[in-house]
Parts: sequence; C-alpha cells; structure tokens
Amino acid sequence: MLRGNLAPFLKGIMVARGDLAMEIPPEKVALAQKMMINKCQLAGKVIICATQMMESMIENPYPARAEMTDVANAVFDGTDAVMLSGETANGKHPALVVRTMSDIVATSELGVSYYEQFHSIRYNNAAREFVSPQEALLSGVSKAAISFCTDANGDGIIELSEGCLAVVLTEDGRAAQLVAKYRPPCPVIAVSTNGRALRSLASTFGVIPLKIDSFDVGPARAVRLGIEHALSRGLAVDGIKVLAVTGGATVAPADEAPVVTVEYLGMRAMSFLHRRADQHTPYSSPFCRHTTYCNQDVHIGVESIVSPSRPHHRATKIVATIGPATADAAAMAKLVDAGVDVARFNDENLWLLSTWRTVVQEKAKAARAELGLTHLLSDETMMRGMWVSIRGHEIRSAKLEGDQPVDLEAGEEVVVQGLTEVEYFGEWRGGRPAGGGPVTMGISYQNVGEAVSMGDTILVDDGNLKLQVVDIQGPTRVVGKALSAHALQELALLHIPGAHKGGAQSLLPRDLEDLKLAADYSADYVSVPFVRSAADVQQVRTVLDGYGAPSTKIIAQIDCTDAIRNFDEIIGVSDGIMVSRTNLGMDAGASKVPLAQKWLIQKANLAGKPAFVMEGMATNIRPSRPEITDVVNSVYDGADGIVLMQETSCGRFADVCVRTTSQIICDAEAGMSNSANYGFIRQELLANTHTPGHRCLNIHGALLSQNFTPKPMSLLEAQASNAAKAIIDMAGSVIAVITETTQPVRLVAKYKPGVPLLVVTNKPRVATQCALLHGAVPVVVRADLDTSSNKIIESVGARASSLI
Repeated sequence: MLRGNLAPFLKGIMVARGDLAMEIPPEKVALAQKMMINKCQLAGKVIICATQMMESMIENPYPARAEMTDVANAVFDGTDAVMLSGETANGKHPALVVRTMSDIVATSELGVSYYEQFHSIRYNNAAREFVSPQEALLSGVSKAAISFCTDANGDGIIELSEGCLAVVLTEDGRAAQLVAKYRPPCPVIAVSTNGRALRSLASTFGVIPLKIDSFDVGPARAVRLGIEHALSRGLAVDGIKVLAVTGGATVAPADEAPVVTVEYLGMRAMSFLHRRADQHTPYSSPFCRHTTYCNQDVHIGVESIVSPSRPHHRATKIVATIGPATADAAAMAKLVDAGVDVARFNDENLWLLSTWRTVVQEKAKAARAELGLTHLLSDETMMRGMWVSIRGHEIRSAKLEGDQPVDLEAGEEVVVQGLTEVEYFGEWRGGRPAGGGPVTMGISYQNVGEAVSMGDTILVDDGNLKLQVVDIQGPTRVVGKALSAHALQELALLHIPGAHKGGAQSLLPRDLEDLKLAADYSADYVSVPFVRSAADVQQVRTVLDGYGAPSTKIIAQIDCTDAIRNFDEIIGVSDGIMVSRTNLGMDAGASKVPLAQKWLIQKANLAGKPAFVMEGMATNIRPSRPEITDVVNSVYDGADGIVLMQETSCGRFADVCVRTTSQIICDAEAGMSNSANYGFIRQELLANTHTPGHRCLNIHGALLSQNFTPKPMSLLEAQASNAAKAIIDMAGSVIAVITETTQPVRLVAKYKPGVPLLVVTNKPRVATQCALLHGAVPVVVRADLDTSSNKIIESVGARASSLI
C-alpha cells in the first residue's frame, strides 16, 4: 500500500494505525500518516485517521495530553475526518468524547493557514500532472473564499458576518469533492438528489450534504435551498457573499461544465436566520497581523517509512524525570546508556543528585578511555546535565488514609480542606471517615475558600474529576459536588480558578530549600512552575544569585493563560521554557493546548531560547499511536527537547521508553528540511516579494515586512547563523564550537542546522548546560590545554567521528 499508488482507484482511505504498526515499526506510524494524508490531499481523495485517537476517554472524562495533540495534528496534517472506535462503542462517556473531539478539531482549524494550504495543494498538483478543466475552475472557489474573508474587527477569527458560503449543485459528488479538495475557509453545502453520493461526501472536509427531491426546480431554486439550509443550521448570516457552483443558467449539476457565480445574501434571507451573537466559523484570518507564524517543512518518502532506519544523530534532547523506578545507580546507568541527555529531579528526590553525578562521571571516564582521549579530556567531564524542578505554586491533593484511593460516586459531596505547608507534608491524611460522613480531601493551597465562588468548578487529577463548589465554609474549607464518578487519588494535580491570581507570588520556604540544594549541587537548570510574569522568574534569579549560583539557568514552566498573555516578557528573562500541557489544558481548555504548544515553541525558537514539551506516555512497553504522533509533532513544532515524566520516574520500562523515544525522534528528524527551517527562522519578508512557504499578507495579498529574527542582529549571532547556513549548503557533517560560554552554542542551535554541534570547552559547567541545547554534543578538555590549538581540534574530532 505504501509503495503502490492506489489513490486513483479509491474513493478514500482510512489510516488504521493499529494494524499499520504491526506492519512497519511503530515509531514510523506518524510519518506514514503524514505522507498518506498528503498524497490523498493531492489526489482529492477522502482520508480518515483512526485508532486510539481518544482511547483514555473510554474510562476517563478528560483526554490525555498526547491525545489532544494527536487529534489536532491530524487536522494540521490535512485529514478529512477523525474516527472514534472503542471510545464511543464501549466507553463510559460516548457523548462527552464526541463533544471533546469536536472542540479540539474546531479549535485546531483556527490554526490552519488556508492561504498556504490552498497554494500547497494547487502547486503540488501542477508539478505532478495537468489537472482537468473542471478542477482548474473549481479550485478557484477556494481562492475566492479566501479573498472574501475579511477580518473586519482584527481579532484573527472569521466570524459568520465576515466570511462566506459555497453552495455546490452536484449529481455524483465530483464537483463538491473538487471544491473541498482545496480546503476553502467556509462551509460547502453540497446539494444533490443522489443520496449515495451525499453519504460518500459526509466524511469530506467542510462539506454539509443536503438532499433534495429533484433538480427540476432549476439551478437558482436549488442554490436557494442550499442557502436556506445553511441559515437554518447557523452556518451563514445575512450580508455575506455566496459562491454558487452550478452547471449554468439551465443545468443544475456542476459535475461536467461548472459555472461559478457570486451573489450577496440579502435581507430576504432574514426570516431564516437563527444564530447566536457569538457564533463564528472555525476559520482563522490569513490576513491577521497579530499572529505568530509557525513553520513545519517536512519531506517524507516511502522508503524512509518501509526501510530500516539508518543510524542518525539525534538533535532533539531527552530529559528523564528521576523517581522510584530509577532511584538507584544501576537504573540511572541504564538511562545514560539508553541516551538520556539530562536528568530531572523534583523536590521529593533531590538527595539523588549526588548519585546521578557519580554515575555520569563514571560513564564519562569510560568514554574517554574508549575514545583514546584520556590525555585531552578533563577528569571532571560530565556530558549529562542536571535539572531541578521546584514545586512552586503547584496545587496537589494530600495523602489519603492507608495510601489508598477513594471511590466517589456522581453527586457525592467532598470536603476540600486547605492545609498549611506543615500539615501538608506532615501527618495529615484525608479519605472517607470510618464513622461515616463526607470524604475529605486536603490540598496544598491553604486559602481555597477565598479563591472560589459558588458554582465554580475545581478540577482534580488532570481534570478527570470535577468538583462543583456548593458551599464555602470558611477561608480554608469548601464543599464540592462530584460531577462524575471517579477514584480520588492522593497527590493528584488540581486546578482552582482563582488561586494565585494577582502579582508575583512569594516563594514558599520549601522552594527556598530546594533552590539552596540546587545551588549546592551545581544544578545546570531550575524549572519554575506556574510562572505568571517576568517578576516570578526574576525572583528565582535573585535567590539563586544570593546562593552563589548566578550561572544556573532558569526554565519557565508555562502552565496557565496568564503566562501566555505575558509570554514576551517571560521569555525575555528566562533561559528556556517548558510547556506543561496538563496544567495548561485545565486552565485554557483541552482543545486549545495544541495551538498553545505550537505558538509557545515557535516564539521560543525565534527568541533563540530552548523549548521543551512534557510527555505523559503510558507505562506499557510499546507506546500508543497518539503518543508516537505526539513526539513526532513536538519535533516538527521545533521543540528542543522532550521531558519524560512518569515513564522514567515510576514506569516499568524506563530505559526502553528512552530508546523508543530516541528512535521516534531520529525518524522524525530525518524528514525535516533544515534549509527551509533555517530560512524561516532567519528570514525577513519584504513587501511585494514572493518568498516561498509562509507569508505575512495584508488584505490585498501583498507581503508585509516581517522580521522573524530582528535586524540588525549581533555580530555573534550573525556569525552563528552563517555557520549554520554554511554547513547546510555544503552538506557538512559537524560544526565545532570552541567556547567558554553557552551563548555561541545557543545561537547556532537556534537555527537547527541538522548536524551535531561539537562543543569543545574547558568549563565543565558549560558542557553540562549545553546538554539541553538542540544538537549539542559537549566535551570538556583539560584546563591546562589551549583550546585554540589545531591539534586539540583534530584529536577531539575522534569524538565527532562517532556521531557522523
């Protein structure tokens, strides 16, 4: 199937990712999905994406983070439909899962550039073969629809009153299919007398089928019936333009000789108007100025999917969270062997920092001997970094009596008790009282009664349990009603609507202790959760400076909408970001997480700051299909690293998970266009030029000036970007960066040249901090050697040769 060209003989295909993963390596399923969707798009055939799309919702009322982005990226790839299987056939929440998927799809469509999509399909078709006269004409419907979209209020969304409508009269479905192929940014009403043709169009992108009894009423009346149907469904409003696709003045179906006319939807249609004031179409304006443009230039071939993967240097870094499953030296050694670049420690296991340091030093010593570089490399060489994550203002539930979950029924009341830090980390226990009474849940946020109002919803356990506030009994105590049955877990993550709002929050005493330990152990990075403004980052910077750790880098964890609103100032004072999708989903809504991820990563890329995505894969030995596509699309979004959480902290297959993730990343990176990505990050778009790829347009279609990397740039960045461009142009194999700071490495890594960045330094701290930078492979030479010596560069080249 993958090698053959079956598209001309089929009405469409379904990507059955479960079965496909048994035929090809599971790590390549996401690449196969993208390739097949693209081929079907160009052929104008329906494609449906299926298998494990929202599998966790069979049991839970909230999707897993990988499932959110899996559905969204199927939309971004260009799928016509997404399929639910066990979620609706056997699941506990069939209606909810449909609504959730619908919300994710609709929100994701707001992130699609319909202008770019149209041109990509049209020009790729022209390069492949000549199209029929009918297709050449009907493709113009999409182009016209894009031109008719006018974002009058400048909010970036095409409201119904700012959009348009297409009505296509078709007998066998061909005309509607050709219009839909080019993805017009408007509803397409397909009017036909052929029920079978309409049923086949039901899964086609953007098409709303309408069956009429006969075309004897004439083309004009048939078009009017399509308009009335759109009005009755709230898909159009008075005053918009309607693209009518017919066979002419006397022939209704447009399948053989289409004629496209335009009319205004006039006042006579008002009697059919049923709409909400806030309703809008699921399309974004291609002319909006207040937008961050995202790049995803990927080239995927059949052989790269069906053939064994070739050895390939992995540029995207893997961060493993250390926990009970990886707390001993042997388990840590397996992580290093599997390819972990940085170990992440939370506030409960900082005492393991010394164990990690010892393991890495032993591994580095063995590597020096194996490469024959003992006389050049330092005894202090540590080529793996250390990352400390403080608790910050994260809110979790307290311990439960007997350390056992408590089963809650829908409608059952739960007492939510705010605890002091001493109580939370002490002997306090919640649960169901032995003598009867409501279940009590302690939380790490004391003033819960002041943060909520009657009727508010508290989200527990990643949003799988919702408690509606029914009583506020004081500043530290509220009562909530469970909206669905769920097992209450201890240490579950919570979202409370009004918690920690306002200005910069003071660091808790436990956070200060953790920062002191991070400074004492010379941790390379510290991540700060629930950052809401630059002041939160600067507060941590001041504390670390006071502890004698001015070189420790700070990662801002993006968990809430406040952080997104203030992102430009946050990225300006941070050394990198981490997208915390679970927390962000509880605050902004699950449907917006995929868009937020792309937006945050792109802005961090353009600022030259590393961006990381927190994963949440299952503890099985094989990843699910959403988990695979999630990692792949994080790479294509531009993430510098993947942060593994439960997989390595408490999973049964920690080292296998790291190897699998590494292989998924390598396969994904092999499909990236380094030249196109470089051009996107560095480019400056000038008015009336015709730069291929992504465009920033005004309402007349002229290109606006858009500095993705502001000019003039610094001399160091100019040199770094030139080095990246030179290695791409010459198809080189490695860039050597000889440095005593991380800055030049960070600036080369910003442009993602697609080759190893061999970092040669005599500063151990510089080497370990570079372990998080995209493509960087650090080595530490002895301090008494001259790092400018050609002999050292040639000798250290032995290290580089193992990466090529």
